Amino acid sequence: MFFTLAPTYLGIANAAYDFTVSYLRGEVPGEPPVKRRMYPTKQIAVAQMRIQLEQMRSIFLRAVLEARPNPSKDERMRLYAAHYTVMEGANDIARRPSAPAAARA
Repeated sequence: MFFTLAPTYLGIANAAYDFTVSYLRGEVPGEPPVKRRMYPTKQIAVAQMRIQLEQMRSIFLRAVLEARPNPSKDERMRLYAAHYTVMEGANDIARRPSAPAAARA
């Protein structure tokens, strides 16, 4: 199973979120120190990113904590759900319209 890729995708999603927050605060090196965080549309988008990131972390950690030889059907299904959630969630966070182009590169 490819669940071993999930931590990498979780890290990518976290990096995209962190970069977006830094960008909106005007803290990215090489960029003008323009604060863009006062716009409600940006605030909502960052909040949605944070919620999705927390959901991904939660289901990922539960699947990792339940890992054992010969898992039950529920544990296997939760692992599949965690794998799907993390992989798709990382894509959603990185392609969100409010995220700056550099975060999606």
